[in-house]
Amino acid sequence: MKILLLTVALAAMSTPALAMPDPVGCFTHVEGPEDMVKHPKQLVTMVRLNIKKSAPRSEWNWDFALHVILRGQDIDVMNPDILKTTGGCMPTRAPGSMRCYIAPQPDGGRLIFTPRGREVTMYLDDQSITMGEKQVFLSKADDALKLNRANPSICKGM
Repeated sequence: MKILLLTVALAAMSTPALAMPDPVGCFTHVEGPEDMVKHPKQLVTMVRLNIKKSAPRSEWNWDFALHVILRGQDIDVMNPDILKTTGGCMPTRAPGSMRCYIAPQPDGGRLIFTPRGREVTMYLDDQSITMGEKQVFLSKADDALKLNRANPSICKGM
């Protein structure tokens, strides 16, 4: 009986550490001019990420939409040159992370998202990803980006 109680108590204490924070939401990352000077090899200047819970019976736990602006692209507010893609995610074996696959599968590319409170760290699992019709080759400087939780209206329509 004591062993059973001890087992239940240990399981209850360890469960929150294994649970992933809720990744659903809108997240953004913007590099300012001074950041671009500090990181001259970084290509990504803006990221907008929208993560949603997948529909029942989906092969994914979450769906995502990703919008990216690269260095040197047109950033006119009225007609920005935004690269867009979508995909699906599932938890990884590492607690608190999710592996995401960019459509089309299997060659669209892979990302890893690690939610932590009000931010998500986005890791590139591949240096080449498909953004819509375009194959994008990113630099090592783009391997990990911190995205901050944003107002959901920023991701409206994604």
